[in-house]
Amino acid sequence: MGWVATTLNYVEIVWVIASVALVQILYAATASAFAFLPKFAHEFITLVLPLLFAMTSLSGSSSIVFYGVIVTISIILFKIQSKASAQKGPTEANIITTFRVYILLFTIVAILAVDFNIFPRHYMKTHKFGASVMDIGVGAFVAANAFASSDAKYKNLLLSVPKLLKKVFPLLVVGFIRWASTAGTGYHVDPTEYGIHWNFFMSLAIVHTVSITIIRNFSRTRPGYLALIIIVTYEVALRKLDLYDLVFGPDRSTFFLANKEGILGSIGLTALYLLYVELGRILLPKIKSNESILKDVTCLCVLFWLLVIFLHIIGIEPSRRLSNLGYIAWIAAMAMSFLFFCTVGDIARVRMRLTQPRLINDFNRTMLPVFLLANIFTGMVNFSMETHKQTSLAAHIVLIVYLAFVSSVAWGIGRNEKLLRIVRSLFGGPSPAKKTDASLSALPF
Repeated sequence: MGWVATTLNYVEIVWVIASVALVQILYAATASAFAFLPKFAHEFITLVLPLLFAMTSLSGSSSIVFYGVIVTISIILFKIQSKASAQKGPTEANIITTFRVYILLFTIVAILAVDFNIFPRHYMKTHKFGASVMDIGVGAFVAANAFASSDAKYKNLLLSVPKLLKKVFPLLVVGFIRWASTAGTGYHVDPTEYGIHWNFFMSLAIVHTVSITIIRNFSRTRPGYLALIIIVTYEVALRKLDLYDLVFGPDRSTFFLANKEGILGSIGLTALYLLYVELGRILLPKIKSNESILKDVTCLCVLFWLLVIFLHIIGIEPSRRLSNLGYIAWIAAMAMSFLFFCTVGDIARVRMRLTQPRLINDFNRTMLPVFLLANIFTGMVNFSMETHKQTSLAAHIVLIVYLAFVSSVAWGIGRNEKLLRIVRSLFGGPSPAKKTDASLSALPF
């Protein structure tokens, strides 16, 4: 892909995730005008539903009009409400919760939408080199959870193997169940994603285990330096040992070769985890003290995108299957772009003196079970219909019902203490009494 085409592709992907800022602005602008709606309906319509349209029927050039309408409505309503809201009390920014939840929501939308024709084909996962909307997935999850992890919040933590295994055990169990269910039912899984037996949950478990072990055994060395050493060494090994050809080749005769994408990719993702722990140590203290991080995030965005451009110039393209240096740099830039748009949206909410939306908090407290449920729903839809043959209207109806269902589950569990205790016992997670930790540790990371 030429430089112009590559640049346009990157711009389009960033343009899609810009909807994260717009939906938060829309929510803040309509909070008073749409007060007659049930709270769940208002939050679902403004915070979740627009993401579906931004990634499907109103993507590309159509999104210009779509985004323009959102901005226009928001500006008008902001002017009407500015005086009315001036007497409300201050609220805390909660950027990290928004950051993590919107990466989850983008992934939830994409895993089912991709099976319908309304999902742009160029948003689908790449098979060798390049970048697309669906290539963000696991990398963004790793970055978001590293950024809000205990090791990002605190230095010099001691390694406890039993505690570490307890945290990753739910992910391994879910990973095994997913493999067993797909293999047992004959559900098609593209082996170029993670391999034949490997999957998303296994990668998260391995990356977390290895990353925590490295960070806490080399506590005197900054995680950013460790990330640099790992990713550069890995990139050299990919080239010198002809691992590019090995991964892209057809041989899957051994367990390693059958799962080469998942196993080797975990090396690059470990470097990404370490990098975002370093970034968390830089930015989290400012977030906790309610300092603005917009300038810092903007500078980091520019820095990472310049790195992506430089790597493109010297011939290192991103490859999701390898999680190579190009991919890790691209994900670092994309995740920081996500954080930038979440920050912009959060600023709009805080200026309107609005608290964090309940639906966002509920998603944050139920991330792993909700994501597991989304995977199950996706499988059921694919078993019950030929998704690629559905009309645009049918596809939209199915996807809206799907998003309403998972949102309702998060909403219901998030306010039911008995269910929350069950979720915490099965999947890990924070105590609701610890509000700060609740926004930073909803997944077992």
